[in-house]
Amino acid sequence: MNVVKTQGNTYTARATTSTGTSDSGVVFGGENYTLYFNDGITFTFATDSSQCTIGDETIDTDDDTKGTDTTPGKCYGVIDVNGEKNPNRIVNCDKKAWNAEFKDGDTCVVTNPTDIYPVVMYDQSVLPSTEAGRAVLYGDN
Repeated sequence: MNVVKTQGNTYTARATTSTGTSDSGVVFGGENYTLYFNDGITFTFATDSSQCTIGDETIDTDDDTKGTDTTPGKCYGVIDVNGEKNPNRIVNCDKKAWNAEFKDGDTCVVTNPTDIYPVVMYDQSVLPSTEAGRAVLYGDN
């Protein structure tokens, strides 16, 4: 897979919940770094993403002993598996929004997977960052 360009049309993807409402969406292009791959995948992440190296831990940015100036060790992005082509919807659980809080015992079932998946990045890993994304990738219900 090769990156074919880093600039393209700006477009917004939204999530439709079970009640039919949409969230504010994710912007591809514009202020984010956006990579366009030759197989049609588009990957976008914030321009201030850096030091994505330690999973759940934090990094002390000024090397003092107080540990007060820290940066999260995880970075977040979004993958659109078919680029600008529709439906441009963030994957949702059937009964909860993609960004809803899940408690122990809650389950996520995705019967209609869409094309946009929020991800978390650290070290050399890119993994689903939502329950809906994990349900699609791993088949968890």
